Amino acid sequence: TDITGKQCTPHSLMWLYNARATTANLVTPENISKGIDSFFIISVDYAFGTNASKAFRAAVAARGGKVVGEVSHPLNSTDFSSYLLQAQASGAKAVVFINSGADLVQLAKQAREFGMMPKQQIFSIGMTISEIEANGLAIMQGMQVVSFYEWNLNERSRAWARAFSARHNGKLPSGPQVATYSFVRHYLRAIEAAGTDDADVVLAKMREMPVNDAFTPSGRLREDGQMIHEMYLVQIKSPAESTGKGDYTRVIQTVPGEMAFQTLAESECPLVKK
Repeated sequence: TDITGKQCTPHSLMWLYNARATTANLVTPENISKGIDSFFIISVDYAFGTNASKAFRAAVAARGGKVVGEVSHPLNSTDFSSYLLQAQASGAKAVVFINSGADLVQLAKQAREFGMMPKQQIFSIGMTISEIEANGLAIMQGMQVVSFYEWNLNERSRAWARAFSARHNGKLPSGPQVATYSFVRHYLRAIEAAGTDDADVVLAKMREMPVNDAFTPSGRLREDGQMIHEMYLVQIKSPAESTGKGDYTRVIQTVPGEMAFQTLAESECPLVKK
């Protein structure tokens, strides 16, 4: 959150998500009302993990839940057994994985081996299609994840994913890949509309133009450099629920961008402070 917060600059942009958007939206009133109101955090030990954990704790407190414990692991860990045993012993209704990539793949696999689900609900932030495919649905099923991109959201997103897949030996796009397409396309369209590549003029045009493409149907670039767009709380399907390759998630809740991201009033960005 600091990139578009206290460390913001006139020419810095965030397109995919931030720690606030990926963590706060895990704590839904629906889950709290179902009794999922106590959480144990397993986070990666560097700036991202620290920032995301802080945002998640704030969201839990705001919804009346409780964080009963947290452990942090080094980047590129392979053995998560001690962390998982602490999570199990905590008695938390839910365990939250705040990491990504190979760490998330290994942690999810070992959590399944430890038999944590369905005794404890597993949440994850920022997971991509690559991490789901790395383990397979038999291992990942039942996890709830904050998603910043769903390729099967609408006809436009499906058409783009099919075109991408045709050029990449049948591989479906990940969120970071389609977001890269989205921000480069938006930048080039702004240059075309502005008739110049002057950075300040182009940025003004980028903020003026809505973002409506394969990545998001309703995005806009804000004064603090954050691109506001919908986020999705999804549940990973079981092998029996899936209809085939790429059909891995079920959308539980769509979160409007204005609710998913911090508001300008909450922002520490000096560019928006009066």
